[in-house]
Amino acid sequence: MSSRVIKIDSNQGSFDTTQGKSVCDIDLPANLGNVDLSRSYILITTQPSLTEGNFVAGSVSNPFLSYALEAGEQLHISDTASLVRNANFSSRKGRIEDVRHVDILKNTLSVYKQDLAQVQSGQNKMATLELSKNSPAHQNNEISKVEDIISRQTDHDVHIPLSNIWNSCKSEGFDTGMGAHGNSRLHLEFNFDKLSGARNAGVTATSFIEGTGTHVRGFVAFTNNTAAAVDVTELTSTGLYGNKDNVPWYVGQCVNVNSVNDTGAAADKQNRITKVENIASGAVKLSFAAPVSTAQVAAGKVLSAILITDLPLAGVTANSVSIKKIQLVAVLSDEAPPAKLNYTTFDSEEDTYPATISATRMYNVPPAVKNVYVMFFGDSGSTKMRSENVQLLNYRVSLDNKDLTPRPIVIGSAMHKDLINNVFTNNQDSVKSLRESQLVDGGILSPDETVLVASLKGQPCRMIAIPIPFKPTQTHLQLELNAKAGQVLTGHHILYYEKAMQM
Repeated sequence: MSSRVIKIDSNQGSFDTTQGKSVCDIDLPANLGNVDLSRSYILITTQPSLTEGNFVAGSVSNPFLSYALEAGEQLHISDTASLVRNANFSSRKGRIEDVRHVDILKNTLSVYKQDLAQVQSGQNKMATLELSKNSPAHQNNEISKVEDIISRQTDHDVHIPLSNIWNSCKSEGFDTGMGAHGNSRLHLEFNFDKLSGARNAGVTATSFIEGTGTHVRGFVAFTNNTAAAVDVTELTSTGLYGNKDNVPWYVGQCVNVNSVNDTGAAADKQNRITKVENIASGAVKLSFAAPVSTAQVAAGKVLSAILITDLPLAGVTANSVSIKKIQLVAVLSDEAPPAKLNYTTFDSEEDTYPATISATRMYNVPPAVKNVYVMFFGDSGSTKMRSENVQLLNYRVSLDNKDLTPRPIVIGSAMHKDLINNVFTNNQDSVKSLRESQLVDGGILSPDETVLVASLKGQPCRMIAIPIPFKPTQTHLQLELNAKAGQVLTGHHILYYEKAMQM
């Protein structure tokens, strides 16, 4: 199968992180032939940046594109479709798919569709989270740890596969001929207001080398054996690295050097690394743009207690994200398009009710629906981009007045997870993870979900999944929700009805 790729610019020429410039329309022209939607994607070119008050001129920062789930939680890894708030796909034949709250739906489902290894290695992630590294190189930066080759910041291209936004785009064939779909339009509303530039804490007092008890920040003391005072511009690490990829230092990096000159007090000085050399012993030698201490080391004296760390995050005074352009990257196929387009899509229904310890809700599930997903907003004013309801203890489901299970289903229990597996099986898919935790830079609640444990990287992400017998008529759904002792349900959730479609 041969194919070619074209790029189509958005109708809007400028975007920013305000809600005033976060809407995008892209027109897919008629008569392009067969478009392989399964390989096509939205391309967003961005550039995150930071302003750091104690930054040495000429240094290169290593920011990443951060997605704010809520206050204090920055999303490192996500299904990039969670950047989309609402999405509509239409053609000459009318509406193909109109999905509301894409962010909550796709971000939540991604927790179940990827295991930890897939999450960290995913091609479409917005930032790099490598748990074994203090300062991972992010996609928008070319970080050099080779001699004196300078690092630099570059644009960061965010890829959002169309198939991650609309299920109809899982198809390899989409006929753009005038006798078929003709002119089509992709309408996207983005969550650009949740984007910002951010930086890892990097090397701190608690950073160790490759699981050892040796501090990354430690460097060999310098003794001046000459007859005159000298400047020190090179330092060698005390620790040894078995894997040079784990060296946190890079060319152009701005660091803080703390040292004791002779018998004086410990002093800090910000400096820029100009060269990184790997020594045969496993140590690393760093060269700097300026002397590492605030004064020269006198003859016969020692520069000791040398500790190098990243600049504190408190020094970041401003951050921003430039959104340079948005394009559709469309893959054109020489294969004949299918006569019919078969897919599933999501209708949604939001439900709001007063805060309570127990709620029973009734819904009429549309015909041809095979799965229902119940996802929780938290409270009505929540900005969370994942399904979470830590107040929920258990739930019961009835379909056409028949209980789905013989007893209430405890959230997080084996029965709860069995239903999730059944829903994925309905889609001829498989669950990759049942951790029900979203990786974030911020913290995770304790096992009883009452205390924030800042050292862990994750937050609960849970949904209710209900397999529905496929039929051409409505299904009567009764949902009973019960809160934990001493807590109340916040009274706001959304139901996604996954139904079969043919065009």
